[in-house]
Amino acid sequence: MALGIGTALWAIVLPKTAENIVANPSLEFGTAGYSALGGGASIGSTSFTQAFGAWSLQVNHTTTSEGGFYNAGTPAAGSYSATVFVKGTSGHRYRLLATEASVGASLGAGSVTATGGWDTLSFPFGMPSGTGLLVEYRHLEANIGTFY
Repeated sequence: MALGIGTALWAIVLPKTAENIVANPSLEFGTAGYSALGGGASIGSTSFTQAFGAWSLQVNHTTTSEGGFYNAGTPAAGSYSATVFVKGTSGHRYRLLATEASVGASLGAGSVTATGGWDTLSFPFGMPSGTGLLVEYRHLEANIGTFY
């Protein structure tokens, strides 16, 4: 509602609300919706370190390109932005990838070289109609270790 004072006109504009299609983004409810990616990978939720809230996803891996993924179901067609906060070994590369669940086709991807603290990784992607979405989170180095 606009308020007028003399000849000046003031208005409050509320931004369009964004909806998180990840049902358990802070892992407050364990690893529901998340799965390990790769034969030597395992996942868990931990309160040891976190960017926000009290919990984070912990991924243990034994080889290159292992990690975790989230099955986001079948969201509405449209434009999306994927964002993750990564904490990994300084100098190691990590990748976030959005794929069509049924065919594995890439919808978008981004990577970051870790600083040892929490790093932000984000990219836009388009979601086709009637397609399932998997969001993959991978370590791109050959070292054995843990990332969040």
